[in-house]
Amino acid sequence: MATRMVAHLVVIGALALAVSGCATKDWVKTQLDPERERIAQLDRKVEEHGVRVTDTAAHVASAQRSLEETRGQVQALDDRVGQVNGTATEAATMAREASGLARDARKTADDALVVAREVEGRFDHRWKLRNQYAVLESTSVYFDFNRAELRDDGITALAEVAKALRADPNAIVELTGYTDPRGPDRYNVQLSRERVDAVIRHLVQKHGVDVRRIHAVGLGKAGNGTVGNGRAAREEMAKSRRVEIKLLAPPA
Repeated sequence: MATRMVAHLVVIGALALAVSGCATKDWVKTQLDPERERIAQLDRKVEEHGVRVTDTAAHVASAQRSLEETRGQVQALDDRVGQVNGTATEAATMAREASGLARDARKTADDALVVAREVEGRFDHRWKLRNQYAVLESTSVYFDFNRAELRDDGITALAEVAKALRADPNAIVELTGYTDPRGPDRYNVQLSRERVDAVIRHLVQKHGVDVRRIHAVGLGKAGNGTVGNGRAAREEMAKSRRVEIKLLAPPA
């Protein structure tokens, strides 16, 4: 009997412990689960914060790289601006030099214009008085048929003309070109001018005569000569193929 009572007590105690154990587990669960949830939430927040920190660090690194790139671009722009400024300074210097040269050239041109007008005035005055010039010397140079090249006798005659011009710096020379009567008028006028040009070139190039001292004209056919086959006619035509040269002295 006693033994049975002990057994009942043991059973009752075990049940009490079991019930008590169950109650304790429920209480622990009730008390710990919220804490665990808060801890889990904290862990998630810490993890999210870590992700954000990582993202922020990545953004900062990216921003730093962009800043460095921007600094490089700004430096490159500064270098280019410096180059442009240097080029602009050089251009301004060149522009000032060019302006100075232009002023000098303009002054030189103005001075030359003044001199040219003075010379032109003196020349015009002398040319207006050309009919009052005295003939110092008169000669002619002759040409072959249909030719405008100087012959040896013409070259000798022009050497004497150049010598006379050197002896009198105020003297001028008048040239008048002619052809013989054969051929059309237009052609003969052109040929007479070519003969006059040949004389001018020789005086200027070979003897250094100032071209302003030479007055020339080509008149074409000489007079009213007739064409013929006789000796006299041939001699007449040969004399027509000429450039008359007059050495003129200005009035005193």
